[in-house]
Amino acid sequence: MKHAMFRYDPVRVVVVTLGLGLAGAAFGGLSAAIALATVMALTGVGKSLGLVALAGEIGAILGVISAPLVVWVLLRRVPLGRAFLWQTLSTTLGGIFGWFAFSSMDVIFGPTITAFVAFMSSAVFLSFCYDRAPALTTAGFARFKAR
Repeated sequence: MKHAMFRYDPVRVVVVTLGLGLAGAAFGGLSAAIALATVMALTGVGKSLGLVALAGEIGAILGVISAPLVVWVLLRRVPLGRAFLWQTLSTTLGGIFGWFAFSSMDVIFGPTITAFVAFMSSAVFLSFCYDRAPALTTAGFARFKAR
């Protein structure tokens, strides 16, 4: 009887995707909370921890959705620590910049869209930086299968 060989274990893919979602929620919430707390400290606008918590919750929701998608599509060859570090830093700085650049138009969507643009820009940049990282090729897979 011939056994079917899968390149990826479906259970492992689901577990890794859930882990990426949890990490995305944690780092997205942290990024949004730090960005809003920094803006509050620099401008003196609204000194409420409830607003910081709300920003963290919104960042967590956006992070749980976008992190697995971006990591699986763009950042497959990037080390996860480096990916989440740069994604978090760029999103935080994008949110702070968005507040100062676009809060006169809209205090919610301006910083959020700017943070998302910074998030995607850093993902594309990291994707290009690690484009030549070694990956499992069909020749390498054939050697593994022959064993």
